[in-house]
Amino acid sequence: MKRSFYEILGVAHDADQAKLDAAYEAATVKLNSTTSVRGTAESVAEMKLLREGYQLLSNHEQRVKYDAKLSAEASGIKLMFFPGTPVSRRKLGIQTVVFAALAATLTGIVYFQLTKEMDAVQTDYNQTLAKKQEEQNKPVVIDATQPAAEDKKADKQNNTELPQQ
Repeated sequence: MKRSFYEILGVAHDADQAKLDAAYEAATVKLNSTTSVRGTAESVAEMKLLREGYQLLSNHEQRVKYDAKLSAEASGIKLMFFPGTPVSRRKLGIQTVVFAALAATLTGIVYFQLTKEMDAVQTDYNQTLAKKQEEQNKPVVIDATQPAAEDKKADKQNNTELPQQ
């Protein structure tokens, strides 16, 4: 489980600067007394965490942000703070510009593909309308020399009903 800087330094969340100084000094003395001359990777990492925690908790602005982050994580919320250094802001700005350029490019590609597809659909629709209009405008031709099929049926029925003389 991830430890907070308060746990690493062994102080309460409401500790003042004097308590932080005393805890940092006690923790470094304890770590240095238990470490051999060369030191181990674990003790170096622990010393680095102690130093980072002390620096962060000693700075009021950073401590407020850190406390907000801890309380948000405890409640299951992940916070993201705007970068504080100019280099970080510049990096974020560059990433944002790259993201915007990619988004615009992909939007353009999708728009082009959709308009191309819509043109094809509209052409098919216009052709279908033209065919229907041609069928409607076609003249109706009635051949008066040949009786219609219905007339032939009626004639057959009439012939069978009339008695032959």
